[in-house]
Amino acid sequence: MTRRLVLPVVLSLFAVTAVAAMPDPGPVAKATPKLDASGADGLPSLDVQPYQQEVAGLVAGYLEEVHYQHVQIDDELSSKWLDRYIDELDGARIVFLASDIREFEQYRNQLDDLVMARPLSRLEPAIVIYSRYRQRMLERAADAKAFAAGPVDLTNDETIVYDRKEAGLGWPETAAEARELWRKRVEDDFISGMLTGRDSEDQVRDRLIKRYDRYAKNVSDMETVDVLETYLDAMTQSADPHSVWFKPTSKDDFDVDITNSVEGIGAQLTTDDGYVVIDRVIPGGPADMSGRVRAKDRILEVAQKSEAPVEVVEMRLDRVVKMIRGPKGTQVNLTIEHADGEREVVAIQRDRVTLERSAAEGHVEEVDGHKLGILRLSNFYVDYQGARRGRSASNDLSNQLEAVKAQGAEGVVLDLRGNGGGSLMEAIEVAGLFLPGGPVVQVRDRKGAIEALHDEDPRVVWDGPLTVMVDSTSASASEIVAAALQDYGRALVVGDHTTHGKGTVQQVVPLTPALKGRHAPDDDEGGALKITIQKFYRVSGGSTQNLGVTSDVELPSVWDGVDFIHESDLPNALAWDRIPPAPYAKTSDLASAVPKLQEKSAARVAADPDYERLAKQLARREEDKARTAVSLVLEQRKADYEARKALLDAESGEEDVDFSAMSDEERKAYQRAHDYGLDEGLHVLADLVEALG
Repeated sequence: MTRRLVLPVVLSLFAVTAVAAMPDPGPVAKATPKLDASGADGLPSLDVQPYQQEVAGLVAGYLEEVHYQHVQIDDELSSKWLDRYIDELDGARIVFLASDIREFEQYRNQLDDLVMARPLSRLEPAIVIYSRYRQRMLERAADAKAFAAGPVDLTNDETIVYDRKEAGLGWPETAAEARELWRKRVEDDFISGMLTGRDSEDQVRDRLIKRYDRYAKNVSDMETVDVLETYLDAMTQSADPHSVWFKPTSKDDFDVDITNSVEGIGAQLTTDDGYVVIDRVIPGGPADMSGRVRAKDRILEVAQKSEAPVEVVEMRLDRVVKMIRGPKGTQVNLTIEHADGEREVVAIQRDRVTLERSAAEGHVEEVDGHKLGILRLSNFYVDYQGARRGRSASNDLSNQLEAVKAQGAEGVVLDLRGNGGGSLMEAIEVAGLFLPGGPVVQVRDRKGAIEALHDEDPRVVWDGPLTVMVDSTSASASEIVAAALQDYGRALVVGDHTTHGKGTVQQVVPLTPALKGRHAPDDDEGGALKITIQKFYRVSGGSTQNLGVTSDVELPSVWDGVDFIHESDLPNALAWDRIPPAPYAKTSDLASAVPKLQEKSAARVAADPDYERLAKQLARREEDKARTAVSLVLEQRKADYEARKALLDAESGEEDVDFSAMSDEERKAYQRAHDYGLDEGLHVLADLVEALG
């Protein structure tokens, strides 16, 4: 039986003790600037409470005492922290003035000293910078409303730069320059609203005025705890992208996510530059079952079944979540924009994510004269509650393997595409279904201690030809399994160039128990800190962090060229490195078969019309990314939009399908029929069966 890690309990206790016992550093060593957090923008002051100062000190203490990287709260971190906080507020560089940014430079090497001040952290920079942001945002929103209410010229031959930072542009120097940027933004918003022809200019005007009112309301409604969350996250994510402080209400949402205790659409949401973005689609959930929602899609509007849609651009994430959640069986309609720019309305029936819907599935297909088993695993689940005794990814997958063996399967593909991870214990158990025991993954902590976690069950359920299919969203536990099977020579990895690359372990620690005099369970003012504590390594010694697992046979992918899909795209992602290999013995060596399999696959892909369409889409994606500016002439944009839509429709090769009217089985059958990636993966497996004789 596989050993289970007990580090969460141990580290949770250690972290609270360590922070409480931290020595008082005494007065701030460097002279600090005069700080004004009085709410000079005319709105109520954002008053910082002592317990919030305490929370900030705890978070900083955990980073130094517990984080895997041995984070130093020093001038280097302070500088990164300041830049990230400003980017979190105004990454598009259209709200602040350049003079504001110059003024904030006084904090460049001060944030570390202030957060480590005793007896309580000083948080004035968080409030001062946000108060200035609030002031400027109210000015910009007023400008935008004025432009939207007046005549809007959509015929001038002008362009707009979406990503000023990427283009090397700074913040506007003057208020007049800022207003000019927002005039262009309003014109772009008008054009975007009129492209589909669904709305008149007056309808778009009314909607935009409401949007700009929402800008003002959002910044005015921000409370001190909201500002603190953004500020502390800028600090923790200057260490690594997965360490984050949850304010109490955010922690509630996190708890809901890991327990699936609230009915909704089954998707994790985040925000990016004012847009609500699908961060992850939960396997087996309603969004997944719709067949239309993918990671990185933007949600533009939300509508309750028969009601008018409500625009959610620039709306607070917690409000959007409340609009999308609802009772099981009710319908919500989402207007989404895909990564390729296509927009559509997706009707989703709210439901509860269940183990049954995300359970391992298996069947047999005949390909190139060979019977091949297809095992689909969407996440590494385990029923910790014991409501279904023995229900787990490894047990279900074992049963499916026995079933495909009974049907005469000559080879098996383990499909981990879209599998974002789950239980570490289950990852080890799943790998063990194909291995005769031995180490599966290595874990190293901040002290450098390395532990190899073993499959201790010598039983092998499937010992025949095996491939593992992955894509750019295969992460964490998926990468552990793919890497182990690849290192042992037990399987070939087929799919995207590389997997996601998340090779770190996080621990969630409640902070309320560490606050002085605050231990009541209903008094959760401390929230919780999710902090990186360990790193995963392959049995061969290389980390899965950052680089992921590279495919032996690479296939073109819909994720090619999508920004921020891999761990390596994230700011401050921990680096790849290597430790000594664990003692293990390869079960076989498939390397000699790889060149011929690659050659055969490349020839099929080159002749496949589905991959030909994909290649054209990827080429257009690269052209779009190369464009730094977009036209503000309505007729030009309409022509581009119609040409693009016609091209997408012509290339899709698919009829319009109403997934909401399909049963689960009908939806799965349709998706299988259109899964050309799996088709090619099966051809590769058939080639492997023949190569192994």
